Amino acid sequence: MAKLFIQGLYTVSGKILASEKIYSFQVAISDKNMVHVDVILQENEEKSWEVKSWEEVEVSIGLLKAMEAKKYDSLSNELESELSELTQRVSLAARCVLSLIKYCFNQYDIDEQLMSSKGLFWSKDGANWQRISRRLRIAMSVTGTLNLDKDSCKWLQSYIDSDYQPFLALRHLHRARKESTPRHKWIEATIAAELAIKEFLIRRKPELATLLLEMPSPPLDKMYGTVLTEYGGKALPREIVNAIREGARIRNRLLHRPEEEDIDDQKALDYVEEVAEAIRRLLIILYPKHHLSV
Repeated sequence: MAKLFIQGLYTVSGKILASEKIYSFQVAISDKNMVHVDVILQENEEKSWEVKSWEEVEVSIGLLKAMEAKKYDSLSNELESELSELTQRVSLAARCVLSLIKYCFNQYDIDEQLMSSKGLFWSKDGANWQRISRRLRIAMSVTGTLNLDKDSCKWLQSYIDSDYQPFLALRHLHRARKESTPRHKWIEATIAAELAIKEFLIRRKPELATLLLEMPSPPLDKMYGTVLTEYGGKALPREIVNAIREGARIRNRLLHRPEEEDIDDQKALDYVEEVAEAIRRLLIILYPKHHLSV
């Protein structure tokens, strides 16, 4: 085994109200050494804050040789797991400090995502640092935005001239798409799914309004399944109904369990688009002659 230093540098998302320029903390992660966390005001026009999180660790000789040779792309699963654990500790410590500042001191100008990474580094002496190059993991989403042009302007006029009204649920869908935090993205998307099916049923069968608005609703997958088939005349693909069932289940966990729930970025993006497709199909049933982009 060999000893070296691991350091993470992060930019605080939002603002910290403070009277000093630097604050230092020590954070215990599991039963290992303390992680040192410095919260530092940067002398720039934005007066932004940086977090420096570091600790001394022991690494295997195999990992040390790979890091010295910068062979991060060819790490074995065992070495990749070892490196991941080391780098996660400095990130967890930084998030711990920022979370406590935000929620214990009511610092609501700090964004929910808390911070963004500027990079991970290692050093043998704590003075000369080399960047750790990790495999990139990118979350992607493709949505169909419609430009305003001569053709779409004609379609818009047809909306105006008809009885078409966008669902209020689309407000929450747009919030979900713009939201950067996977947890909030998931919750907003589920609200959109719940409102959309109720709006659909009320427009399709106005006599259901009192029942839908005053009584507890059936499970969301039932609303998009048997209820939609009965009153909408069309069934959604099973994969969409299953996605909505799973989405509602996870949303309930997020809202009703006190412990933090880890939501994968890509999974949240995929879920938002599954909800969007469900809403698009509802609108097509109601307004089959319109060109709709959801």
